[in-house]
Amino acid sequence: MAAVQTCTLPAPSAMNSAASRQVVTPLWMGVPVLTLAGERSAGRSSASILGALGLDDWVATTPEDYVRLALAHAADGSGLAHLRATLRARLRRSPLMDEAGFARDMESAYRVMWRTWCAQRIT
Repeated sequence: MAAVQTCTLPAPSAMNSAASRQVVTPLWMGVPVLTLAGERSAGRSSASILGALGLDDWVATTPEDYVRLALAHAADGSGLAHLRATLRARLRRSPLMDEAGFARDMESAYRVMWRTWCAQRIT
């Protein structure tokens, strides 16, 4: 049985709200993901996740681009091997997994909203 080399996602219109899970899980397991960014939220989410990892070259903008990227990446065996070996570490270092940073940013946003609300009540 051949090993999975890449994961290609269905057209964005066929994806459901679990798009981020459909992208992050294979990446965490070392399987590169190729996606077609589209008008729907799932396609944009996939593109955003890949962009946060510095994998913009795995995001197609047209169906023709999708085929071109799939063929190019499939032909780059050493590039695929390197990417597969580094995907989990890349995810760990990314803003996607910076829980502490996310919590700080949310706390800061709540503080600003609270202060704004309080200031409006005083005036």
